[in-house]
Amino acid sequence: MLKHSDQARILLVGALPFVINHAKVSLPDFDAQATSKYNAMTVTAQATAARVLLTLALSERLTATNVTINIFHPGYVPDSNFGAGGSWVSRLAGRILGESFSRKNSPIGAWLATAPELTHTSGHFYDDRLRQVPLSKQYTRSKANDLWRLSSQY
Repeated sequence: MLKHSDQARILLVGALPFVINHAKVSLPDFDAQATSKYNAMTVTAQATAARVLLTLALSERLTATNVTINIFHPGYVPDSNFGAGGSWVSRLAGRILGESFSRKNSPIGAWLATAPELTHTSGHFYDDRLRQVPLSKQYTRSKANDLWRLSSQY
């Protein structure tokens, strides 16, 4: 349906630009995860990096279509449940970081979904202030394609 639309946009929710660009970008090792102790921070970091890589992989695969894909930091969402399963320390740290480094209730999602100037913009990361953020050199097309191949096995 998306490919047959006049113009379609896929938006993925990321994280703070600092977190995105300082996370270790590696492919998940599902075998090791099945036998190791669960660590919410590690899994969250891997999932965040994977969303960025997915954005790059899909952007490449959708080049000849009217579909774009971008990832963004939504800003501070005060009524979110983020960190609800973590310790009180991690919930407090998340709140402090959110309030200190993010714009509260940013319009970024609505802007990315509707801005006419973004009709052909794909494969980018945006912060909560509507700015495109360069990704670290860890996010390569090669890693994005490796993740795509790994994901297609499951």
